[in-house]
Amino acid sequence: MRYIKWVIVISFLFTVCRFANGADYEGYKGSDLLSFCNDAIEVVNNKFHVEDDKAYAYGWCMGFVIGIRESNNTFHSRYRSSSGKFMGFCEGGNVSNGQMVRILVKYLNDNPDKLDLYPGALALEAFTNAFPCR
Repeated sequence: MRYIKWVIVISFLFTVCRFANGADYEGYKGSDLLSFCNDAIEVVNNKFHVEDDKAYAYGWCMGFVIGIRESNNTFHSRYRSSSGKFMGFCEGGNVSNGQMVRILVKYLNDNPDKLDLYPGALALEAFTNAFPCR
């Protein structure tokens, strides 16, 4: 079981570091993330009465945000920089996944010049700006 956790951690770190600038990445971009997460907010606002494509976007966005949060929590409990400071974000209080999606969408709307970058790096940047570690 420990081996699997390390494989996941190393894979996540490689993915974020490798594609942080978006130069070689051919998959989803920040613009896709913004579109999916805007649809997710619409799904919630319409009390889940939506078309199938919006339901897919809701699942994609929420799964993405939950994955980023869980990865961050794992790293938070295990890794710190050489200065002892955590390298990630530190949520305060009881923040829902829906609130995290809204934070992410606001960040993406405020930074349209970054929408061609890798979604994982953008989400980490958005959440680190919203919840810096002290």
